[in-house]
Amino acid sequence: MPYHIILDGVMVVAYFFIAAQLSKNNLTLNSSIPYKMLAGGLAGAFSLLLWMFVPGVQEVDLSLYHLPFLIIVLFGGGGSLIGAMTIFLGGLSINLGWAIITEPSVYFLMGCCFFLPILNRKINNIWNRWMFSITLVTVLSYFFDYSRYAEQDSTPFWVFAVLSIVTGSFTIYLILHVHRSRNAFTELERKNQILSEQHEEILLRQSELSLTKQKFQTVVESVKEVIFQTNREGKIVFLNAAWEELTFFKVEDSLNKHYFYYVVPEERTNNIRKISKLIAEKQARTRMEIKFYNKKHEVLWMELNISFSYDSDGNLLGTFGTMTDITERHKSEQILSKTLKELEDIKFAMDESVVVMVTDPKGVILKVNDLFCSISGYTKDELIGKPQQFLNSGYHLQSFYQTMWETLNRKEVWRGELRNKSKNGSYYWVNAVIVPLVDEAGEIHQFVTIQSNITKRKLAEQKLVEANDLLLKLSSVDGLTGINNRRSFDERIAFEWDKGFIAQTSLSAILLDVDHFKLYNDHYGHQQGDDCLKKVARLMVRELPRSSDFGARYGGEEFVILLPDTGLLEATSIAEEIRKGILSLQIEHEKSKVSPMITASLGVASIIPSEDASAKKLLENADKALYIAKRNGRNRVESYTEEKTSTIDVNERIMERVVVKDPVQEYINLLHSEDTHTWEHSNRVAHYAILLAKELGVSEKEREKLYLTALLHDIGKLDIPQSILRKASRLTEEEYTIIKQHPILGAEKLQRHGEFPFKKEILEGVLYHHERWNGSGYPHRLKEKEIPLNARLLGIVDSFSAMTEERVYKKGIPTEKALFEIHSQMNLLYDPELVQAFLRAMKTSIPEQQVRKLSG
Repeated sequence: MPYHIILDGVMVVAYFFIAAQLSKNNLTLNSSIPYKMLAGGLAGAFSLLLWMFVPGVQEVDLSLYHLPFLIIVLFGGGGSLIGAMTIFLGGLSINLGWAIITEPSVYFLMGCCFFLPILNRKINNIWNRWMFSITLVTVLSYFFDYSRYAEQDSTPFWVFAVLSIVTGSFTIYLILHVHRSRNAFTELERKNQILSEQHEEILLRQSELSLTKQKFQTVVESVKEVIFQTNREGKIVFLNAAWEELTFFKVEDSLNKHYFYYVVPEERTNNIRKISKLIAEKQARTRMEIKFYNKKHEVLWMELNISFSYDSDGNLLGTFGTMTDITERHKSEQILSKTLKELEDIKFAMDESVVVMVTDPKGVILKVNDLFCSISGYTKDELIGKPQQFLNSGYHLQSFYQTMWETLNRKEVWRGELRNKSKNGSYYWVNAVIVPLVDEAGEIHQFVTIQSNITKRKLAEQKLVEANDLLLKLSSVDGLTGINNRRSFDERIAFEWDKGFIAQTSLSAILLDVDHFKLYNDHYGHQQGDDCLKKVARLMVRELPRSSDFGARYGGEEFVILLPDTGLLEATSIAEEIRKGILSLQIEHEKSKVSPMITASLGVASIIPSEDASAKKLLENADKALYIAKRNGRNRVESYTEEKTSTIDVNERIMERVVVKDPVQEYINLLHSEDTHTWEHSNRVAHYAILLAKELGVSEKEREKLYLTALLHDIGKLDIPQSILRKASRLTEEEYTIIKQHPILGAEKLQRHGEFPFKKEILEGVLYHHERWNGSGYPHRLKEKEIPLNARLLGIVDSFSAMTEERVYKKGIPTEKALFEIHSQMNLLYDPELVQAFLRAMKTSIPEQQVRKLSG
């Protein structure tokens, strides 16, 4: 049996398989030298191991080693061959010793190792080179073995040939299989590399997509508009957080509901029909205004911007859009529409009932209505472009028009009655209101004049005046002196008492008695006496400073003067001027025990009308003061005062009347005489301040301080121009800055005096009454309890009084509304504890249920 032949074939397959597996897993033909040496060494070592344990080999057969060495050469070249030879020779020396020197196979192998690399350089493809080299060496090896053992082995040649062909074919098959496997493995690695790169790119894009999605989600959740998405059935599949803020419905509760589910029922069907029509027409987007209900069942107007999504066949995929709350805008539009309608109605009514004229700043007529043409007799063409002065009748003085233009140039509304001349020369009267209109720059660009025809009324008034004049002379005028008589005085004091009761302002009376008039009458005669009384009466009336002051003959030689809105000190001052005036008449009185000239004694009293007092009480007090003046030597003025504090009740609201002291009284009198409007406001503030102080349980002495402070809190306005204080239109920023100086001006005015009672408290109230709880006030932006208590208290009642007062530039608001305004600003502008106390103090002014709601 030719074992060596079979063994050679087996070895070829085994060696090649080992080398192929090594190269397949961690080695390529182009690998570095160390890897190739490792592969060759392992192959050689394995071949020795196999040879040592092959049974039946009786002779030295070095042909077992030539194929492994050839494989090593092909894999590793010269470097690998040296490594393999080293291992091979080590193993060989154990079994064969020096027999290798005489072995022909060694020299055959060395020849192959030398010539094969030269041959392989001509073959470029490494797999073809490998297949060619191994096949050639295998076939030659078989023939070499056959020639060696031909004499010893009876195996026929055809057996060698068949074995050679079979083994060579199988070897080639294995080489091709390994080649295909290697190519497949390489392709797989390449594809794996591509897939790995694609995977990394996908991961990167997923990361970017996740980040983009996160940013998009953040943006979607932060916008104030509702963003929604629906499916093809119109059911909501997405809502952002704005939905909950707007409707109070939870997002999760609203999903899978139709997006018209929350539309008011009476409009739902109609809106769905509109949307269905748009989808049928394949519209891309639409805008709708729809009424929704929120969770509180309040109606919201929503603006929907809807985009429709379709597939390639035109079938609806769903919608995407936004919802915007336009409730306030819709209300504003409704109000605007209503206002425009009202303005149109007003314009129509005005055109039908009042005379309208528009002029430029120089008074040139720009526009008139039909009624103006009707009353004046001119056509529009005759009026437009003409100066309005050509309508003047010459009735009014130049000073009248000068005052009118001064008012208008201050950008204030002028009101008055005008007598104009029509085209036919007749006169007509109109009640006119002229309103200056300013542009964005604050300059007057037009005047609008609204007039009503009052010609008939003026004629009737003229007749009435004539009749009243006659009646007045018959019923109200003293027949001797020509001034008011006792009857007219009784009517006037009743009127002034009621007026003072409502306004809570002082009413003063002066009783005047001519000293020793009986002696004068007896000595000079009644004729002389009557002349004396006439002169005294005329002097007395002439000395009265205001048209509202009232003088009358009280009886005999007694006269009485009534001074509305006047305090005791001011009334006393007026009385003193009258006393001096009578003395300056130089009417001789030889029988007088006081002076050689006519003199008079005067008694003054003052009171704030209330339910606990009366007009009779006022006159009694004045009479007591007159008695004191006579008792103290006559020819003097005495005023009536009470040492104790008197309390009066006005409409069940308690207010204290305190005895004021100099120099405080001086400034009170000054404010009273120079700025009636500020004086009246200060009196009201004082009244409300006392009410609040009593609710807080403040002592009587502290209430006295607060009362005086309230009367003087706006004293600084005496230094503010009246053109700013009483401006009818909006103040400019510069004018408002001037107004805001009045607390500082007031404090400086009072500071110039030395010490006076309650100076510290009064100065604090004057300076800080416009400071606000949250620090937004002026002049020093104090906040919370940095503001003195009396200033915090005055800030509340001052604001309330200003809200309810009617002034030239605004109308007063109702008491209930003013109280609600005060309540809404507590913790912001006002001390919350003081506001609650003020609401309790004012509870009789508003309905009980509203008081409970406010005062808690």
